[in-house]
Amino acid sequence: MAAIKGTLVSPRTPSWIDTNTGKGARLDHLVGLGVEFACTSGTAAWVGSPFHDHARVSYAVNIGAPRPKTSREDKREWFQKMTTKQWQGISHQIDDPLRRLAVQSLDRLKNGGGDANLERRRMLEARIQAAKQAMPNPSEECPARMPFRSKQQQALLRARSRMEAALQEVRAKRGMSVLQLTCMHDLGITPSLNLSLPDKESLIDTPQWQALLVGTHVPFYVL
Repeated sequence: MAAIKGTLVSPRTPSWIDTNTGKGARLDHLVGLGVEFACTSGTAAWVGSPFHDHARVSYAVNIGAPRPKTSREDKREWFQKMTTKQWQGISHQIDDPLRRLAVQSLDRLKNGGGDANLERRRMLEARIQAAKQAMPNPSEECPARMPFRSKQQQALLRARSRMEAALQEVRAKRGMSVLQLTCMHDLGITPSLNLSLPDKESLIDTPQWQALLVGTHVPFYVL
């Protein structure tokens, strides 16, 4: 026990009892390694018969608070953090030069003029240098992410796009279209005024309709 720094605990009650003679034995001992026992002995309950050795043994231990996980700083190099997909993504750029270096290294080893360990280190260094040239510079700043737009902002942007497209159609004199009808509905003209199709066609040809589209879509730019 001293050599392995363990603790030996025995049951208080016998593990086996002969019902005829009354003799018993404490057979089930426990060796604890790195465990703090709550008491100096355990409990054994005989659950078998004189012909079968079955005992239920219980020991009480103190379970301490779990050790907090220490956050270890990742000290790996950048190329050691690369995933398989990243290596596969640059394989078309680094495979050909590395293949030529590998063939040259193999020729040196076959001719007995090279050291296998040295050639392996050279290939690893060449692979790292090739990856460094092929991978984008991690120090470059990533483009700023566009701000998140709410559903209301998205709806206003769609409405602005419709107004701009309708204004372009009016200036190009393309006549009535579904887009013009949609803008009329958005502006409340169709629900409030019971206009016929000829009246609507006449409306989009007027400068007032063009001015209405211009005055409607311009305020959207202040979002």
